[in-house]
Amino acid sequence: MDERMLKLIAAKTGWGLNYVDKEEKISLLLSQLWEIFGEKAILKGGTGLNRVYLARIGTVRFSEDMDIDYFNGDVETSAQEIVEGMKGIEGFNVKGSRILHRTFRFDCYYTNTLGNRDRVKVEFYLSRPVLVIRYF
Repeated sequence: MDERMLKLIAAKTGWGLNYVDKEEKISLLLSQLWEIFGEKAILKGGTGLNRVYLARIGTVRFSEDMDIDYFNGDVETSAQEIVEGMKGIEGFNVKGSRILHRTFRFDCYYTNTLGNRDRVKVEFYLSRPVLVIRYF
């Protein structure tokens, strides 16, 4: 997004320029995460709430990070897939991963349209698959 478009959207919505720019970067990052991880990655937390529910009712909650549950079998395989997958992110300088228990955290740095350095934090939680039992 160029600066003119950024200012136009900010004026129309009443949001700050940095917020508008960050929302676009989060959208770009979400799109790439979907392409890389697909249905194994489930968006949760504030960003998920904002994108799925709040946007529909005209309310906005700005996000600083993304919380993702990752479902794909054993922990070791999932950890490898996440680390390798994050290497495929383009347009961001991805730093990480920092590991705490079953959570992998990455900092995705970028320079925004206004020339300021910013980041989006992405945390993957390695979830165990849920057993689904059907009753007939």
